[in-house]
Amino acid sequence: MYAHSFFNSKDLPFLSMFMIALCSVQWAFRQGTVAAFLLCGVAVAILANIRIMGVMLLPAVLAMRACDVYYAAGWGARRRAIISGAAFALAAAGIYYASMPYLWGDPITRFGEMLTVLSRHPIRTFELFRGQYVNASNLPALYLPVWIAITTPVWALLLVAGVALPVIVVIALQSVMSADWRHMYFLWAPLCLLAVVGLLKVGGGGGGRAGLAGGWGAGG
Repeated sequence: MYAHSFFNSKDLPFLSMFMIALCSVQWAFRQGTVAAFLLCGVAVAILANIRIMGVMLLPAVLAMRACDVYYAAGWGARRRAIISGAAFALAAAGIYYASMPYLWGDPITRFGEMLTVLSRHPIRTFELFRGQYVNASNLPALYLPVWIAITTPVWALLLVAGVALPVIVVIALQSVMSADWRHMYFLWAPLCLLAVVGLLKVGGGGGGRAGLAGGWGAGG
C-alpha cells in the first residue's frame, strides 16, 4: 500500500473513504437520529462515487436498520427507525445521483452498465502470478486470496473470521484484477477492525456497548 500511495489515485482514496464511511455507519446507529443517518448517507454516496463497489454499504445499512425496525420496542422507536432509514437511503441515492453526471440522462440503465463494467472491466494486461504471467481478464480463482494472504500480517489473518463475501463475489463473477489486489484494498479496514475486536476479546477488554464490537443498532 505504501508503494501504491505514490501512483494509485483511486484505490487508496477508496480505502480511506471506506474507513470514514464505516465510522459514519457506526456513529449513525449509535446516535439513531435522522441527522446522523443523513450524514451517513452522504458518506456512502461519496464512497460509491469514488468506486461503484461502495454501493454495497447501502443495502447493508438498510438491512441492519430493518432489523432495528423489527425488534423495536413500541411504535415510537419503530417509527424513528423507519424515518432515519428512509433518510439514509434518500441522502445516499440523491447525493450519488447529483454527483454522477453520467447518470443524469438515463440513471437506471447507466447504473446497470456501471455494474456490468465492474465485473468485466475492458482491460488487457498480464499479471505475474505464481511464477507465470496470466491474463487479467481470465485470472485463476486463487489470484485474490493468494495476494491477500501473502501481503497481510499473519496475526491479522489468524484473528479475522469474515470479510469473505466481496472476495467470493469477485471470484464468482471472474472480475478483472490488475496490479495485485488494489481493487480490493478497502477490505483492509474491516480486516483490521475484526482483528482488533479479536484482540480485545482475547485480552478480556472491550465488553458491552462501549467496546468496538458494540451493537450497531438500538437493540445492542
